Amino acid sequence: MTRWRSTLALALSGSSIVAGCADEPVIADCTTEACVGEIAAPSFVDDAGQAVTTRGEFRAMYPNGLNSVSDFDCVPSGPPLPADGCRNGSSAPLRISIDPQSVVEVRFARRDGGWTDWQAVELALTERTDPNFGGPGCECTWYEAPAPTLVVPADARW
Repeated sequence: MTRWRSTLALALSGSSIVAGCADEPVIADCTTEACVGEIAAPSFVDDAGQAVTTRGEFRAMYPNGLNSVSDFDCVPSGPPLPADGCRNGSSAPLRISIDPQSVVEVRFARRDGGWTDWQAVELALTERTDPNFGGPGCECTWYEAPAPTLVVPADARW
């Protein structure tokens, strides 16, 4: 009985218990791969729904107070920002950790050098789970979202 409690305490500290052939549970070694979701490549459009070129940032805010910022640059010419490129008015997919409590926002770089205000990006999240993501018995749950279409303010279209 004491051995079971030790094994359970070890399992709760970073590994998972996997059923084995013996009476005693076997501890699985889980890899430390990143378990993050993905927001499909956002599209940037004008008020009529036509693709536009733009630059800006996405920000993910988490309940623990941490933020993650990703730049994007969808302008084919001119001085580039240190950011992901864009194709046909869409940025690269955003690989960020999101969950139902996360807030994702976008702001655009204006032509005058300023920035628009941050605005919320509405996401329809889908939960995904891989029971063996980090190895046998090492579950990972993440969220994905389809591509949002974002209307770019006129002064942030390049």
